[in-house]
Amino acid sequence: MSYQYVILDLDDTLLDFKKGEAEGLSRVLKNHGVADDELSHVVSIYHQVNRTVWTEIEQGSDRKMLLNQRFTRLFKQLGRPVDDLLGLQIESDYRAYLNNNFAVIEGSKQLLERLSAKNLTLIAGTNGSQETQENRLKHTQLGQYFDSVFISEAVGYAKPSEKFYQPIFKHYPKMDHKNAIMIGDSLNSDIAGAHNSAIDSIWFNPSGMKNTSLVKPKFVAKTYYDILSILV
Repeated sequence: MSYQYVILDLDDTLLDFKKGEAEGLSRVLKNHGVADDELSHVVSIYHQVNRTVWTEIEQGSDRKMLLNQRFTRLFKQLGRPVDDLLGLQIESDYRAYLNNNFAVIEGSKQLLERLSAKNLTLIAGTNGSQETQENRLKHTQLGQYFDSVFISEAVGYAKPSEKFYQPIFKHYPKMDHKNAIMIGDSLNSDIAGAHNSAIDSIWFNPSGMKNTSLVKPKFVAKTYYDILSILV
């Protein structure tokens, strides 16, 4: 099948979000009273809270409000309740670390170079903060490979909502459901979003995770080489 428009997720598809997340969480939690010997436990609870928050966002709830509340929720679960103002400050501190996470997944630049060389139209389609994502694309120099960038905060809707994809189709009148494909690491946002918009998808799954969900990608890629073999 011939694809012309390739929509790529950023976090954990091209950018190494997990590395920056781990470093940022460690620093911000220690700065707010979490001891070294309890850090692993607290981070585990944070991930549970964060998954719940992003599920609510992906279902259409207010993104900014929920992100501003996630550390308030975390510390409440720890039995150390903080007020909304302090929770907001912790979120702000954490966001500052994320804004300066410029780690990329090895081989991502080469992937984009190869796809660009084939004259494919590359589009970044990502959930997240506009400031954070634009800053990271700039400093990693990956932004140069994209024809355009669509970020959920600016769009007003998050993947997997089909409304996230509507501005992309509007921006590219020649894009249709046969010549576009979505690449991402998340079944629940990237692959489900592609399904909701009736376009094909590649699930980037370097860890070989089993898919036990009802969301079925068109293709599965364990490596960037797999992605290239599908597209070029």
